[in-house]
Amino acid sequence: MSPAIYQRLLQEAVDHLEIDDVGIYEILWIARGSEFKLDDVTAKKITRRVVNQLLSDGTANLILLKWPTNEVTCREPRNVDLTTDSIFEPSQDNEYLALTIDNASSNDSTVSEHDNNNLSETESTKRSSLDLP
Repeated sequence: MSPAIYQRLLQEAVDHLEIDDVGIYEILWIARGSEFKLDDVTAKKITRRVVNQLLSDGTANLILLKWPTNEVTCREPRNVDLTTDSIFEPSQDNEYLALTIDNASSNDSTVSEHDNNNLSETESTKRSSLDLP
C-alpha cells in the first residue's frame, strides 16, 4: 500500500470530520470507491490504519450512532476491537461506530442508557469483537 493512498484517505476522513461525524463504514466506502482500485482486504486494512491514526493522535473520538437518525447513543464505547470486521457493520440495534471531533469528555448532562450500562463495566474486560447491545 502506497503512502499516497493512505495520506489521501486520511485527508478525506479529516475533511468529512470537519463537517460532521463520520461512520467507520463511510471511510471504508471512500477507500473502496477510490480511483486506487483497492481490493476489499486492502481497503479494510487502510481504513483501520486511518481510524487508528485519528484516534491515537487525538484528532477524533470513537462514538456509537443510531441509524438512520444519527443520534449519538454512546459517547465512549467500551471493549471495541478495531481488528474485527464488525467495526464496518451496524449492530442488530442499528448502531454503528463512528468518529467525531467533539470532545468525548464534555460536560454533557444527558447520558444515554447505553452509556450508563458501559460505565459499570471494568476497563480490563477484553472481548474479541465490538461490544454492542
